[in-house]
Amino acid sequence: MKKAAFLLHSLVTHHPFINGNKRTAFEVVDAFLELNGYVLRAKTDEIYRVLSDLGAGKASEAQVEDWIVTNLAEKKLRSRQNLDTATKEEEGRRKAQHRQGVQEDRREESP
Repeated sequence: MKKAAFLLHSLVTHHPFINGNKRTAFEVVDAFLELNGYVLRAKTDEIYRVLSDLGAGKASEAQVEDWIVTNLAEKKLRSRQNLDTATKEEEGRRKAQHRQGVQEDRREESP
């Protein structure tokens, strides 16, 4: 989990992109964990709070690691039919998060 925490912390705090650093950092870490057989089980508002705290310098890498460990679950193997349904649901969730993040970026950029 140290690698996931380092990745999330680094992407948020070093601002490698013009916009969307927190959102991109979360998606990268979410994919990293999934590729390694894990999923994050945290509510959207909690994810937003952690990412905001990171961006504001209020959360350390160690705190992020603790948060990841607390909200981590092993990925369950599913049947092919259930996997297709779950994939569609996950895609819908990700699209909704992306739209929300774009709206927040636009609000931050407004004078």
